[in-house]
Amino acid sequence: MTWVTDHSPTFSSNTRKCNTEAHFATLPRFVVRNLLRNKRRSLLTAISLAFSFLLLIFMITIWHSLFVHPWTANAGSRLICRHRVSLFLSMPSYYQEKIRALPEVVNVAAMNGFDGA
Repeated sequence: MTWVTDHSPTFSSNTRKCNTEAHFATLPRFVVRNLLRNKRRSLLTAISLAFSFLLLIFMITIWHSLFVHPWTANAGSRLICRHRVSLFLSMPSYYQEKIRALPEVVNVAAMNGFDGA
């Protein structure tokens, strides 16, 4: 048991006994009662927390896939060329032979990674 005083200890009428075990037992009831008091606010808070955790997991996954996986170690040796006018236009086919003739080029692959969506 602890003694709880409202003001100075000189006034005996302001001193009361407080059972700490009973005080902490009312905390879950207090939380549940306030959660159910405004259901829209509680629902919006839960949705915002879920969305923020989902966004955090998404960003960690992207970071992990870009910088942690071992296949990204070879990505530093790749060169991507695109048409200077637009992503819709593909590179001229004779550029493959020009790029293949460069020193230290191992392979050339023609790809169009833009779907236009």
